Amino acid sequence: MSTATKHFGPGVDTSKFTPFLPSSTGQPRCCIGSNRHMPNIRWYGVMVKSKSGSVVRYDPNEISFCQYCGENGFKASEVFEIREEDYPGLKANLVCDAASTKKYIDIVGNRRCVLRPFTLPNGRTARMQVNVNLTDKKDIKWCPVLKGASLHDDEATAAGTLRAKIPTHTYWQFVVQPHINDLDDLPDDLWFKIESAKFKDGREVLVTNQHGSTNIVTPLVIDRFDGRSAGQIIVKSYKTGVGGQNFFFVAPATQEKDSGLAAEHDCLSNILELVITICRTKPKPVYRCTSRGGDVMRGGTSKGGGVMRGGTSKGGGVMRGATSKGGGVMRGGGGALTGGSNFGASGFSENIKTTRTIETEFVDRVACTIQLVNDETNSERLRFAKMVEDQTQSWRDAEVERLARAQEVLKRGSERSRGMADVLKTQASHLV
Repeated sequence: MSTATKHFGPGVDTSKFTPFLPSSTGQPRCCIGSNRHMPNIRWYGVMVKSKSGSVVRYDPNEISFCQYCGENGFKASEVFEIREEDYPGLKANLVCDAASTKKYIDIVGNRRCVLRPFTLPNGRTARMQVNVNLTDKKDIKWCPVLKGASLHDDEATAAGTLRAKIPTHTYWQFVVQPHINDLDDLPDDLWFKIESAKFKDGREVLVTNQHGSTNIVTPLVIDRFDGRSAGQIIVKSYKTGVGGQNFFFVAPATQEKDSGLAAEHDCLSNILELVITICRTKPKPVYRCTSRGGDVMRGGTSKGGGVMRGGTSKGGGVMRGATSKGGGVMRGGGGALTGGSNFGASGFSENIKTTRTIETEFVDRVACTIQLVNDETNSERLRFAKMVEDQTQSWRDAEVERLARAQEVLKRGSERSRGMADVLKTQASHLV
C-alpha cells in the first residue's frame, strides 16, 4: 500500500506529526531547528585542533549544537558539553547551527551531505551534494538531519550512500545542489537535472514543471547581488503537482512486523537511488557576418532561487580551554538500527515553474543513494503506532455514531411516509 491512508486506514491524520513532536520522555527526537532556544536540554560545542596541534574548545558563542545533533552527528571526542558552571547564562541564548552548513564546514567539516564528484568541461573536479531535512505537512517547520558519526556511516558516505537517521512518523525531503565550496570553480553555463529517482520498491519520483514535463534543468550557480549561490532542487513528494504524495517515513514496531502489519514495502521504500546529470548550454554556431549568441535564453528554472536553508554567515571564534566531554550521556536513540517504510501522505508539492527553453549537451553524471534508518527504541515506535491507531479508532467511533443517527432517521421515514402510514391504517380499520 503506497499511501498512509491505504495502509493505516481512514481517519489517519499525518499532519499531526511534526519534527518537533517530543519523545515519551519529553526529549527532542531530532534537531530542534534553526533560531530556537531550549535552555533545558544539553548543548554542545566542538573540539578543534589549534595551530600548535593541541585539541581545544571552539568558542561556543560562535558555533553550538543542540542535544540531538551533538550526540548523534559527532563522535564523543569531537564535542564538549556546554555547562552552566563553565559558561554562566550562555545556554539560554544558544541556537543550533546544524542548518548553517556554510558557517561550520571549514571548522568541523561536512556533517550533513553526501558528496559526489563530477568532471567539469575543463577537466577539473567539482561535487554535487545531497542532504535530507525533516519537515511538516506544509513545509513550514523543518530541521536538518546530520550524518551519523559511526564508522559504518563514514564508510557509507564514502561509497555515495547517505544514511539519514530520522524519527518514525515524519515528513521528510531531500535537497540536491552543487557543493557550496565549489561555487567559484563552476562556469555560468552549467546546469543539472534529476535524471532518475527511484525507491527500491520500484516507485519513481517525478519532478515536473507546470506542463507535466520532467525534462527540467536547474543552473548550478546563480549570480546574485550578494555573490554566488547554489542552484538547488528540493524534493518532498513522489509527484509534484498532485496532493497526498508527500514523503512520510514510518519505522514499524517489532509487534507490527511479527503480526504481519508492516507495509509490504518495508525496508525497501526507505532506500532511494538518485542519478543526477550535469549538462551545459549548447553553444550556438557562429556564421559569417553574424554575432554569436544573441537570442539564447537561459531559463529561470531553479526552485526557490537557490536560497540555502539556514544561516550563511561565516563563523569566526576564539579558541579557549581544552577539556574532555563529560561521561554518562546516552548517544543515539537507544534502539537497534532499523529501516522502515515510506508512504505518500497528505500535503502538496508545487510543480517547478519554468518559462524558457534552452538547448543543452551532456557533461557528466553522478549517482548516490539515500537510506532512511531509525534507532528509536521499540517502545517509542510502538507509542507512535498507537497514536495512529487512536486516530483511526476515533474516526471509526465517529462513523458508527453518524451511521447510527442516519439509521434512526431512515427508520422514522419522511413526514410524508409517516402521514401515508396513518392514512392507510385508518382505511384498513373500515374493511369488513
